[in-house]
Amino acid sequence: MRTAGIVICGAGIVGLTLARELVRRGHSDILILDKEPDIGRHASGRNSGVLHSGVYYSPGSLRAKSCLEGNRLMREYCREHGLPLKENGKVIVTRTEAELPALLELHRRATENGAQVELIDERALAEIEPLARTVGQALRVPQTAVVDPKAILAQLRRELTDSGKVQFLFMARFTGRPGPRQAETTAGRVSYGFFINAAGAHCDRVAHAFGVGRNYRLVPFKGIYRKLSGPRADLVHGSIYPVPDIRNPFLGVHFTRGVHDDVYLGPTAIPAFGRENYGILAGVDGEAPSILWRDTVLFAKNPKFRAVALEEPRKYFFRHFSTTPGNWSRNWTRPTWFPRTRPASGRSWWIWERTNWSWTSWWSATRRACMCSTPSPRPSTARCSSPACSPTNIWSDPGNTPRKAFDPGLFVVYAHRSSRLPVLGRNGTSIPADTIPWPLGRIDESIEMS
Repeated sequence: MRTAGIVICGAGIVGLTLARELVRRGHSDILILDKEPDIGRHASGRNSGVLHSGVYYSPGSLRAKSCLEGNRLMREYCREHGLPLKENGKVIVTRTEAELPALLELHRRATENGAQVELIDERALAEIEPLARTVGQALRVPQTAVVDPKAILAQLRRELTDSGKVQFLFMARFTGRPGPRQAETTAGRVSYGFFINAAGAHCDRVAHAFGVGRNYRLVPFKGIYRKLSGPRADLVHGSIYPVPDIRNPFLGVHFTRGVHDDVYLGPTAIPAFGRENYGILAGVDGEAPSILWRDTVLFAKNPKFRAVALEEPRKYFFRHFSTTPGNWSRNWTRPTWFPRTRPASGRSWWIWERTNWSWTSWWSATRRACMCSTPSPRPSTARCSSPACSPTNIWSDPGNTPRKAFDPGLFVVYAHRSSRLPVLGRNGTSIPADTIPWPLGRIDESIEMS
C-alpha cells in the first residue's frame, strides 16, 4: 500500500496548481492520482484557453476576483516560462437593440470588478475586428488573453516532478474508502494524511464517498467547435463574443484566435448523456439512463434548461450552428469555411435536487478532506495561488483569523454571500447564505492539525 501525506485526486489544472501551491508552502509528500494515462485529458486540456477578466460575474464576488487575479497570474506565469500567450483582447457585441441593456450591465460589472473595459461604437469595432458587427455599441476588453492549456499543464508537471516532492500515479481510478485515511484505486490502496478532491466531472462521486454533497447531481454538457479556414480567418484578430444571457452559465458561441493562430467558432452547450460523452455515442456508459432521467425532470421543471435543450442539439448540423453568430459577423456562412476539427469539450451544471438551483462550481473544506472543482474549463478560473480564489481557503471570522477547530463535516458552496445558492452543513442540512462568516481565511494552519 502506497502512503502519502497529501493525496490529490485529479491531474487537471486544479490538481496540479494545488500541488504547486502546497510545494511552495513547504509540503513535500504529495501524490497525485488520475484515472487516465496522462495529465489534463478532459476539461483542463479541452478548452479554448481564453483568460477572461471578470466581466461576467457579480461585482465583489469571489468568482469575479479570482477571474481577474487569475488572468494576471496566468499571464505572468506564461511570460516567466516562455509559454504561448496571445494578448489580443476581446469584443462583446450586440445582435439587436434589445441586448444593449445587458451590454451596459456587463460594462458596469466589469468596471466595478476593476477590469479594463471600454464601450466603443460601430466604426471603432470595424477597425478592431473587421469581421464583427454590432448594433449601436460594443464592449472592448483588452485584458482578455489566450494561452495554450496543454503547454501550461506540461510545464506544471515538469515543475512538480523536478521538485522531487510530488509523485504521479496514473491509471488509478478512485473507487472508494476502505477505511479511515485510505483510498481504494484501480492501481491499489493508498493511505493519506489529507485527501484533496480535484476530480473534475467525477468530483461528486468522490465527494459522495466522503459522505458530503449527496444532494448534488451532475448534468453534463458538451461543446462542439468548428475551425474557420480561408481568407475570412485573417479578419479575426482576437476574440468576438455575443452578449450572453447573464442568467445562464454559458457565454454563447464565439470566435477565438488561438495562440497558434487558428481561429475557432464555438463551443456549443449540448446536453450530454455521459460525463465524457464527447462524440455522439462515444463516452456514453451505464450512467446514461440516470442522466437522461435527470435531464427529463429538468426539461419539465426548469425553463432555462428547457431552452438550452431545445436549441443546442440542433447545432450538430451546420445550418443551425451557422445561424448562431449570423447577425453579429459579416458574410461568413459557407460550410466549407468551417470544418469540424477540434475535439469536443466538456462542462457541467451542478443541480441541488431539493430546490432545482443550479450552478457550475462548488468546493468544500474539511479537517481531513478538501473537495474542490474548477468553476469552468478555463485556466483563468482554475488558478489556486490567489488568496481570493484558492480552494485551500476555509471559513474564518471577520478578523481573518483561521479557525483551527471547525466542523469536520462542513461542506461549503463556492458562492458569493449575496447569492441565493444553498450551503450544506453536516448531514446535508441547509445553511442560509447570509449566515456564512466572511471573508474567507486561509487553511495554512488548519492543514497542519493532527
